[in-house]
Amino acid sequence: MLKKIFNSIRNSANASATSPTNWVLLVRSEGSDVTEFVDIRQNGCAVWQARGAPYTLGERDLKEFPNAEEAEGFLNHAVVENQARGLELVHRGCSIPGNLDFGMLEQVVYDGAREAYQQICAEHEAETISGFSLFTDFDGMTIAAAAMAETSFSDIDEEEDYYRTNPSEWPYSTDAGLLLAYRIIVVAAYEHSAIPFEAEIEGYFEQFCHACIRALERLDRDGVFTSVDRRESFLLLFGISDGGPTKAAVERLNPESVYRRYAHCFDE
Repeated sequence: MLKKIFNSIRNSANASATSPTNWVLLVRSEGSDVTEFVDIRQNGCAVWQARGAPYTLGERDLKEFPNAEEAEGFLNHAVVENQARGLELVHRGCSIPGNLDFGMLEQVVYDGAREAYQQICAEHEAETISGFSLFTDFDGMTIAAAAMAETSFSDIDEEEDYYRTNPSEWPYSTDAGLLLAYRIIVVAAYEHSAIPFEAEIEGYFEQFCHACIRALERLDRDGVFTSVDRRESFLLLFGISDGGPTKAAVERLNPESVYRRYAHCFDE
């Protein structure tokens, strides 16, 4: 029976594969921490939902309705119902299956990385932060931030540059501010295979990485990370966990003097 229902949903979704997917994201917060998310997507007669702890796939289910109007009505009612439970609507929009607005993603990463950096600075206000990085995995299914301070590796006698150029070794990390970006990319990179009306995005990973780098460039130009006179001692990175940043990304994100100091630590 479940297989029959799933196939019915898939068939109705495929019939409108190029129609927009309506998407809403709601979150519950305690102070500055997100404690719960609800992600709802509707396309045609099908509605997909996920809910759970932030930065997880959550519990997911799929429903089919007699027509698109009832499906959209269910989504709208779910928004009201979740708001009544104390969740906040943080995003409402639409997309075409198989496409992703990378300009929007860049802006979401820009806003999220700014919040992540500011939170790290607030939590370690006694330290002078000297490095910040966004990183993902080999499939582009995650996004997180890390930072180091000027004194983070001052007690290391050998290979200090290795530690300073590897965000996985940096002592301060957070995913604060990056939940919306995560919900965008987790569907693009993974959940499209589990949502009948979604589709693989061609060239997703490369475009995602470029969007993150552009967001970091903008934040740097806007003076978010450090004052101009201290930029020569601040390292800005984007990389892949276990793979690390590449020389091209390091050179693009840093002044020449910073790049030259650390270039020997990075792969092409």
